[in-house]
Amino acid sequence: MVACEVSTLKDYSRRENLKIHSIKFTKVESSYDLANYMKGGNESKLNDVTIDAEIETSGTQDQLDAIYKKVSNSCPVYQMLKGSGVKITNNWKNIKK
Repeated sequence: MVACEVSTLKDYSRRENLKIHSIKFTKVESSYDLANYMKGGNESKLNDVTIDAEIETSGTQDQLDAIYKKVSNSCPVYQMLKGSGVKITNNWKNIKK
């Protein structure tokens, strides 16, 4: 999912003239229900995914938030996970150096 979001972010930022200087993922984690896996034959699934990122841009946090909305609506991996009931938490923080 991270790679898909980065690719989609780069596309939208280029379209909207928002320069991305760096991206640092500070947290990428998920929880997985192993109970069904251990029983065999039953569906197992991710329960949730949390991604925290520090993104250095030429713009504001509001601009980054607006692009994030477009990214989450366009990223096929994000949409697949969301559609299967996975709770997704993305925290993108715009940093200035």
